[in-house]
Amino acid sequence: MTRYITIAIMLLTVSAAHASDIACGDSQQVLSYGTTRDPSEVTPGCFVIPEDQTQAQRTLVQSVSDKRYLKMDNGLVALKTGQDKTDVDTIIAAENAAKQVIQDAINDGVCQATFAQITTFLQQDAAQVQADIDAGYTQSQASIDAATNIATAKTAMSTMNTTSKTSMTTMKGHIYGILQRVIKCMLARTGGLQQ
Repeated sequence: MTRYITIAIMLLTVSAAHASDIACGDSQQVLSYGTTRDPSEVTPGCFVIPEDQTQAQRTLVQSVSDKRYLKMDNGLVALKTGQDKTDVDTIIAAENAAKQVIQDAINDGVCQATFAQITTFLQQDAAQVQADIDAGYTQSQASIDAATNIATAKTAMSTMNTTSKTSMTTMKGHIYGILQRVIKCMLARTGGLQQ
């Protein structure tokens, strides 16, 4: 039994020794990096990595957080520099911003709510809007009741005007809040802004 295990280990060692690293891509990107047992079967756009470069190439590929920072240069994997690196940074930043919008919407909780919960949420906002309108009406009516002459009537109407404006601004804020939550939810469910 140990003889068969020894033979199997020797065969695995021999086959691993003949494997070569291969990288596929062009001057703009590295599409893949791996090993092949038969370098003669390398397809166009792929390069066999020289044995003296294998460890350095593996280290480079493993050290990069995003493979879009890599390109092929004279048959070897290389890091992008200058404008090429800046372009990748810009793409990654845009992707991260879109992911954050989606995550914020998910964290907001509106997207995880059931229809009944959303209805309750909208009813609470509607109740707050109604409470603000009622408070404005009460204040306006008190000003009207206090008016005893033209001067106090003008003051009462000015107060009513201010109260109406405040109520409308508050209502607009509530409506904006509802729309903002619905839009965040829609963006989260559809995968963000589509261009």
